[in-house]
Amino acid sequence: MKVKNKRFFLLYLLFTVVFHSFSEPNTAIDLLHTALNEYSREHYYSAIEYYKTALQKNPFFVDALYGIAETYLKLSEYKTAEDYVSKARKLDKYSVTLKILEGRIFTALGKFKEANENFNAVLIQEPNNNEAKTAVAELYIAEGNILSAINIYNTIIKHSPEDRRSLLSLILVLDNQKQYSEAEEYVEKALRLFPEDSMVQYTAAVHFLLEGNFERVEPHTLNAVSLNQENTEAVLLLTRLYMESGRYGEAAEQLNRVLKDNRNQPLIWYILGEVYRLKGQNNDALRSYSIGLSLSPDDELVRIAFEDFIVDNTDPDNPVRRKYADYHLETGKGYEELNYLKKAKFEYRRALYIDPHSHKGWLLYANLLKTEGFKAKYLSILKEIAKNGNPGTDITDKIEIYESILQDNVSTRWGVNQFEIEKPLFKIMLFGLHEDFSRKYYNSGFYINRYLSNILKGNERIDVFNNIETDNFSQAFNMARRNGTDYFIQVIPELSRDSFRVDVKIYISSTGTLIKTFTVFRTGNRRISSAMAMTGSTIEDLIPLRGTIIQRKFDRVLLDIGAAENVEKGTVFYITKPQDRLTVDKNFNFRIDMENIIGEITVDNVDDLVSEGTVKKYDFFDLIAPGDFVFVKNTEEKIQNEKNKIKSTNNSPSKLYKTILAIP
Repeated sequence: MKVKNKRFFLLYLLFTVVFHSFSEPNTAIDLLHTALNEYSREHYYSAIEYYKTALQKNPFFVDALYGIAETYLKLSEYKTAEDYVSKARKLDKYSVTLKILEGRIFTALGKFKEANENFNAVLIQEPNNNEAKTAVAELYIAEGNILSAINIYNTIIKHSPEDRRSLLSLILVLDNQKQYSEAEEYVEKALRLFPEDSMVQYTAAVHFLLEGNFERVEPHTLNAVSLNQENTEAVLLLTRLYMESGRYGEAAEQLNRVLKDNRNQPLIWYILGEVYRLKGQNNDALRSYSIGLSLSPDDELVRIAFEDFIVDNTDPDNPVRRKYADYHLETGKGYEELNYLKKAKFEYRRALYIDPHSHKGWLLYANLLKTEGFKAKYLSILKEIAKNGNPGTDITDKIEIYESILQDNVSTRWGVNQFEIEKPLFKIMLFGLHEDFSRKYYNSGFYINRYLSNILKGNERIDVFNNIETDNFSQAFNMARRNGTDYFIQVIPELSRDSFRVDVKIYISSTGTLIKTFTVFRTGNRRISSAMAMTGSTIEDLIPLRGTIIQRKFDRVLLDIGAAENVEKGTVFYITKPQDRLTVDKNFNFRIDMENIIGEITVDNVDDLVSEGTVKKYDFFDLIAPGDFVFVKNTEEKIQNEKNKIKSTNNSPSKLYKTILAIP
């Protein structure tokens, strides 16, 4: 009996070993085939894993090097893709396919000259190589030469009518150019040739959406999802269609169906949070946002949306506020240790926006203000902390010390409370475009605008009106003018997996005149917060400095602007009589005739929010009095500094190019 059992056990072991030898890829070739299969299913991360395992078995396996480079190109990791294709080229410098792939990676990196050299070399050798021609078309798109790209795609399709990639690319390019009727011919052709292709169905749905043929959008989107539940773009579009038509239950069902198969999808959790928010299911929304953020803690858009949801839907003392505010406090402390004070201040302000009752947050913020030299602000916050609870002896002692230190500051000498002075503010209205269906993150435009609004509200001179979403310039102009704003600003964000770009246009509210445009572009970690901080800083610095004379004693005057507005000892202000509306030119200088300037003030002492100086009158009669406006002229040096500050190297390919590159 024991012998039989032993034989059975040995047979079992043999079967197990043989089974695993067939079920698990063992050789580099097996691993390559598995990687190719994962790549074809758009499982790019697992494809990379198999390619890397194949390379561990054979570091000189050119096909695996090619595959991993191609996959990193799909993931927009262009530099890593270049590293791998370079290794492959050293092993096989005559390979045409490697030369084409290297050229495509050069295009993605903005190395257009090198890309062109690669493609020309291939086409001289193989004039009818469609892969090289397609790569040239992609290069033209990256360079902005759309017409040449269209011509190439038409030529390819003429000789190879079933070239799926060229068909889809041409549809995308024509739709991008709003040539919908021309695109429709190729849409119908693609649907006839590839009716069971999820990407073709999705491309058709997007085409009909852009064209305004809404009856055909949902059927093709449903087809795309039913053919491939892992087609995230199609799932998001279908969900968006449900949400726009108020069918939140169907949207939630669709998203939960996707999450049932793969819960590790932070973007889907975020969209589900938005669905539940719109349905009024706050607990479900809170849970969905939370899971999405836990899966991708560095996803700033999810964090921003979640924080806004918490602020809007929880009590000020809710512990969840403290948890997410602490994230910003810790980040701010890290910045402060590195002496990045402006970034630290921004993080502390964000924390206090989330948790306004944070004792720790207010202390950190106050101490930072003290470090920056704002002693009066520091004292003011300490007094507020003391008033709202048990301050402790440490804070009480500091209050006494700084009250003594500030006995002879400007505001004390003039007998005013600088924190209660009402001052004229620049009124700004932010507006963005209506929700764009091409955005993966639903409602992202709203959240980005609100984020910028919170940044600008930290400025002593700015009053921000609630942002609006409209595609209609005249509507924005009308609302800005009726609300008596000084400027209205259009903010258009574009968020991708590896970069963030924001385009800004500043208009004068009284006339609707466009006076400034600029773009901020960032890649890497914390790209949204970094780009929006720069955007806010640029807007703040462009807005001209103006103030008001509060008091006058002989040739001495007190102004309602101080160090917080970057007033320094020696700053010279022009004086003019109050005007209902001051407009600016393209350099953000006030449009005031020199004849209307009645004098000037040279500042000789500065407090946090006020300053004092000596008056010099221009006329024989002294007309200078409290209530008069004061302003500084922007210098050419300042204008150039602003231009230099917002310059950023933007080698990122266009959105259209990236969309075409993503075609599986």
